[in-house]
Amino acid sequence: MKHASWKIILPIFLHIIHTSADLVDVVCKTTQDYKLCVESLRSNPHSSNADAKDLALIMIQLALYKTVHNIVYIKRQMIEPKLEVEDSTSQQCLQVCKEKYNFIMNHLILNAIKDLDSSKYHDAIFAIALSGRNVSSCADACVNCPSYNLTHRSNDYANFVISNNAKVSVPELTTQPPISLALTVNKISRVARSDAQSALFDYLHCTRGFNYVDAEHISKNSPHFVQTLLTKVDNDQDVARALTRFFIYHPINEFEPFLESLWLKQSELTSMLPRNLIFLSDDHVLLDNYHVLCDYGIPRIKIGKIYMEATEIFGYENGVLGMKLRAYEELGFENDWTGGYLSNKHSYNWGRMLNTLHFLNEVGYSYEKMATLCKMNPTFLFEGSGKQIYVLVGQLLKLGLKMNDVYLLFCSNPNILSLKCAKNLWHALYFLLEIGLETEKIANIVSTHIQLLGSHSLKGPKTVLRDFKGDKCRLCQTIKADPLNLFRLASKSKFDVDQMTSQNPGKLFEKTSFLLRLGYLENSDEMAKALKQFRGRGDQLQERFDCLVNAGLDCNVVINMIKQCPMTLNQSKNVLEKKIDLLKTYLGYPVESIVSFPSYLCYDADRVHLRFQCMHG
Repeated sequence: MKHASWKIILPIFLHIIHTSADLVDVVCKTTQDYKLCVESLRSNPHSSNADAKDLALIMIQLALYKTVHNIVYIKRQMIEPKLEVEDSTSQQCLQVCKEKYNFIMNHLILNAIKDLDSSKYHDAIFAIALSGRNVSSCADACVNCPSYNLTHRSNDYANFVISNNAKVSVPELTTQPPISLALTVNKISRVARSDAQSALFDYLHCTRGFNYVDAEHISKNSPHFVQTLLTKVDNDQDVARALTRFFIYHPINEFEPFLESLWLKQSELTSMLPRNLIFLSDDHVLLDNYHVLCDYGIPRIKIGKIYMEATEIFGYENGVLGMKLRAYEELGFENDWTGGYLSNKHSYNWGRMLNTLHFLNEVGYSYEKMATLCKMNPTFLFEGSGKQIYVLVGQLLKLGLKMNDVYLLFCSNPNILSLKCAKNLWHALYFLLEIGLETEKIANIVSTHIQLLGSHSLKGPKTVLRDFKGDKCRLCQTIKADPLNLFRLASKSKFDVDQMTSQNPGKLFEKTSFLLRLGYLENSDEMAKALKQFRGRGDQLQERFDCLVNAGLDCNVVINMIKQCPMTLNQSKNVLEKKIDLLKTYLGYPVESIVSFPSYLCYDADRVHLRFQCMHG
């Protein structure tokens, strides 16, 4: 059977009626390509004796076959690229298509087969039709990559499963009007979806009494539920009015959009729905604990993971959850710190974290030194539950470094303990050991260039050795002559190492380290922009930052301020102190007023005086 354009629809449940006519013929007359539909169904020897449900299964299996075929094709293109050097567009094209087709296969088509077997026809219809919509992302991403032919393949798949005019009727639901696949996928305009969201918001806020924020979040973050609502109205109806009337006679299960708005997957959501409740207000304990987490600062879209992994939290009696959170605050874990450092994974390995601290103590770290490390860079303990510490410290000790040397390296370069920097350092050590460089030389390079090793991702040794025709000795001699040659030859980034070290070798690294502590991502566009915006050495910027914190502002508040107005730190410490003193003593405003208007610190004193006089006559 050909894999070319199949201009037919996937008629999942068309005309499930017992007639004397050939059922294959009846089904295929509803498609856009009658001949190809007949050929496709007749290619299966069981189609002659199949009922409508079996024919639907055959067609779904054909869709699965096309999906698997495209996945294999994409993986082959990723392994054997057509171009010697792929650009970012080509890589993005293949990555998007790989993710979309895997999602279609694992979450849509296979679920459709299960739904068909369970006689959940509407769910099967929706899953197959939704696969036609998802594949459009692949087609769009590969428009500028014609050599892969994935836009054409994806459009073929979409044409195969979607028809603009086909109507679907299900035997168990014959009293309800047929559902249009076009409505559920292609014909839902942005306006219709927006109207449906507005109708759902009005129902939750005005009719059911939800507060404004909850109603808005639920209505705008439950796309699957909104999609289902739109199947309840005709395509040519006024959506808002039709749904408002629908809500009057058909109360919805409020747990469905609520749990979906917490970013629970559809496969997870069904099992989490309470059996005997449809109104959220009937489970006031759930709502109370939900609001406690929201007020604490946890994003609503992340509460779903908490709901899945620790459902019992939402059964706490009034005040219990708040009391537990306050207990953490009394230990020093404030809410802004918790949000900044706690893991997004299922759980921490607290035993490993405790063992990490014991390990550091056994190899010579005092409690004071461990406290210093934790204050400077808490991520070393919380990312990976401290796993990288074992590997990193052990490797450095094997190189011959003393524990005091390791401690000084960590204190002077605290970011080296972050997960990304630690991985870069491991790869660099592997590279140097693989090419046969002496342990003593490796230790010297680590001691003098640890910041470079942690901030740069290196190519593999085999890739670099190609330029040396596999001669490891010559590569080792090149690195011995100048350790910076390691980065010139092996660094994946295009950062100019010579330019970084020509004037002041540590200057840029200090500034970069400071910006990393503010939350900028390494080697990102934001980091490059920030390096230009912030003027001064890293130690100078840190001094100005500390000046604002010592004035009485919270550390995280200052970070948000200077990201909003970088020019704030482009002034000396003395100037900042004078402007803060002017604000408090002359103008009579508290220092916290800077938070809402950080650009105040960018104005000179005369300008502030004039504006203040204008305001007060």
